[in-house]
Amino acid sequence: MCDRRTEKDFAKTARELKASGSFYHVSYDTARPFCKAAAVKFVPCAHIYRDGGLLQTLPLGPKAWPAFAARIKEVAVGS
Repeated sequence: MCDRRTEKDFAKTARELKASGSFYHVSYDTARPFCKAAAVKFVPCAHIYRDGGLLQTLPLGPKAWPAFAARIKEVAVGS
């Protein structure tokens, strides 16, 4: 479960980059089988997929947000 600030930042980033990809919020508590199938190893985290494969897994939270935001923007522009 993310803190409120991270949830707001995630929603804002999803709106800004919606033309570049899809963003989903998944609750580990309610979607445990899906999370296990997706190999979620820690929460909160973000999985970044490209071309049908897992590109990177990053932690989410206030301290980790800058690294996630920079990486997702790199991926969105095709870096």
